[in-house]
Amino acid sequence: MYQHDHADKTVKEMEAEKADYIVSGARDELTKSERIAIECVENDEPFFVLRAKDIFSVMIIRNYQKMVEDYGPYDQDFQIAVADEVERMRDWQHGHSSLVGYPD
Repeated sequence: MYQHDHADKTVKEMEAEKADYIVSGARDELTKSERIAIECVENDEPFFVLRAKDIFSVMIIRNYQKMVEDYGPYDQDFQIAVADEVERMRDWQHGHSSLVGYPD
């Protein structure tokens, strides 16, 4: 009789392993934000997502940018990354104004 490595595992366990394998293999190709979101979900840690289509997102990130400038971290690369994100969201909103609105 043919036996394979998964003989003692349920279908659900095998599907979970496959999903873990796919995510772990693709993790190197994910953005930092995507990796953080996955880590939060895996650790049951609450997190908050701001989408560019949210009319308040640019204002919120600008306020965050000001707090980083005033209180730290005093890391120029981090501060530049926050400023870049403000610009990316603002540019996206300008290019997709019909999609920008109040959050759901």
